[in-house]
Amino acid sequence: MKTEREDLVDKVYIYNRTKNKLIHENAEIANTPFKRSSGLMFRAKQEKPMLFIFDSPGIYSIHSFFVFFTFDAVYINEKKEIVEIIKNIKPSSLINPKNISLYLLEIPTSLSEKLSLSIGDKLEFTRK
Repeated sequence: MKTEREDLVDKVYIYNRTKNKLIHENAEIANTPFKRSSGLMFRAKQEKPMLFIFDSPGIYSIHSFFVFFTFDAVYINEKKEIVEIIKNIKPSSLINPKNISLYLLEIPTSLSEKLSLSIGDKLEFTRK
């Protein structure tokens, strides 16, 4: 039987169950060490959200070295609840979250406000 981590292979539909709003219908998945370490680096712009799936819950620092645009980071726990939102991350930044997460959603700057994302919102991920 496949785990949820293995089942979310390439693209995923992300929905905010709390607000009944679609976040994105074809988000990228970063579920391998290589995909997680390269993330948004060396791209001219962010075309769509990227969902990072970590191996176990923890505090995951990120950086934006070699990222050429701003973005928002939405940290999500194992219950798929938003636990932290860090907005407007600039290139060449180092981010140290304060909360334990299992997922990280990197989205274009201001999308968290446009979608009214809030701490405690419950999200749903479905493989496309």
